[in-house]
Amino acid sequence: MAYCGYVVKVEKLEKHPNADRLQLATFFGSTTCVSLEVKVGDVGIYFPSDGQLSVEFCDVNHLCRKNSKGEPDIGYLDPDKRNIKAIKLRGTFSDGIFCSLESLNYLFEDQDAKAHLKIGDLIDTVAGREVCKKYIPYRASKTSTFSSDKGKHKTSTWDKETTPFFAEHIDTPQLRFCEDKFQPGDIICLTEKVHGTSSRNANTLVYKHQRNWLDKLLRRPGKEINFYKYVVGTRRTTVRDNSLGYYESEDFRIQWGKKFIGHLRQGEEVFGEIAGWVNPNQTIMQVGSNAKVDKDFVTKYGKTTTFSYGCSNVDETKPLNRYFIYRITYTTPEGDVIEYPWDMVKYRAEQLGFEVVPELERFIYTTQEDFDNRIKKYLDIPSTIDPSHIIEGVVVRALNKVTFYVAKEKSRSFKILEGILKEEASAPDMEEAEELVKEIEE
Repeated sequence: MAYCGYVVKVEKLEKHPNADRLQLATFFGSTTCVSLEVKVGDVGIYFPSDGQLSVEFCDVNHLCRKNSKGEPDIGYLDPDKRNIKAIKLRGTFSDGIFCSLESLNYLFEDQDAKAHLKIGDLIDTVAGREVCKKYIPYRASKTSTFSSDKGKHKTSTWDKETTPFFAEHIDTPQLRFCEDKFQPGDIICLTEKVHGTSSRNANTLVYKHQRNWLDKLLRRPGKEINFYKYVVGTRRTTVRDNSLGYYESEDFRIQWGKKFIGHLRQGEEVFGEIAGWVNPNQTIMQVGSNAKVDKDFVTKYGKTTTFSYGCSNVDETKPLNRYFIYRITYTTPEGDVIEYPWDMVKYRAEQLGFEVVPELERFIYTTQEDFDNRIKKYLDIPSTIDPSHIIEGVVVRALNKVTFYVAKEKSRSFKILEGILKEEASAPDMEEAEELVKEIEE
C-alpha cells in the first residue's frame, strides 16, 4: 500500500524539553509528540507524515478544528486537508501522529479494536472503511480538461497503440519501515535523492492492429502487429499526443526524450529525474518559504528554497534543467526484465551522454549502528549537486541483489519543508500526481 498507519507499541517516553503537556515517543526511529495520557506499553496507531486521515476517523476522534458539518471541534487538523506533516513543535522535531487503538473501536461491531488488530499490522482501510491514505494537494487544472482531444472522433480500441512493456516508476519504500531489507554482508551504495519530476524513456515494443477497410466495416480487429518505438513517460501514465498535463506544456520533457532517439537499444528503458525549471517562468518543483522551518534554516539557505540543482532561469551559462538517471532496464521481446547493475547504469549513462544521481558512498553492511550512522551523515546537509538548498535525502541500494533493491531516507528539514510546500501548494507534488506522457515518433 502506498501509505498506511502502523499498529505499534509505545516502548519509551521522554519529557518534551519545552512543553509541559507533551511527551516524546519514538516510532521507527522518528520522534513524535504525544499527550501526557500516553503511557509506556500502550498500543496504538502511528500515522507517518505525508498522510491524510479520513473524514469519518477525524469526526469520531475530534481531530479537526471543525467537523464535517462545519461545527467547531476540539482538534487541530485542517478540516479540508486533514493532512499529517512533520513539524517543529516548541523547537522539537515531530514526525507523524499517534492515536490510541480505541480510536478505531467505531469500525467494529463489538467496539473492541484490540480484539481485531495486533502490533505490526498495517492499515489504510479497516472493515471496508477508509482510515487514511497518501496526501496529495488538489488543484484544478488551469485547463478545463487534461486532454485537448475533447470533441474529436473517438479512436477504436483496436486502432490504438499499446506499450505493455513500458514499465512504470517503482515506488521506493521508506527505509525506516523496511530496514530488514538490508542485512550484514550486503554491498551498500548510497546515492543522493533528487527532488524533481520522474521521467521514463524507452525504445519499447508497441502493439496495434492493422485493419483494412473490410475489417473496419465488419468491426473486427484485423491483424496484430508490433514494432519498436521511442516513448516518453512520466511517473505513471501514458497519455497520447496533444494531451495536457499539470505543467500545461511538456516540451521540456519531450526535448529530453529526443536525446535518446537513435541511442537506446531495443528493449532498453531509462528512469530518471528532471530537476530545475520547466521554462524561465516556472520551476519544476515548488518554491518554498524557509521562514516556516526555523531561523537557523533561513540563515543557512536564505528566505526561500528553490530546488535548482545547479540550473538557472536567468544565467545562460547554466542549463534550464538537468536529467539524472538512476535506473536502466532491458526487457526481452517475451517480457522478461533484466536489471542493469548500478555500475552498468553509470557506464551506459556515460555512453548516452547523461548524468546519474550522485553516488555518495559504498560500504559493506557490518552492523546496524554503522549502517545507520553512514546514512545519517548525509541527511540534513546541503545537496551535493547544489549547496544552495537542502538535500532531499538518500537512496540506499543493495548492489549484490539482482533486482532493483532500494529504499529511501529523507532529511528531517526536507520533511518539514515538504509539508509546508504541500500546505501552500497551488499544484500537486509532481512526483505524486498523474502526469502527462507524450510519445515521440521514431
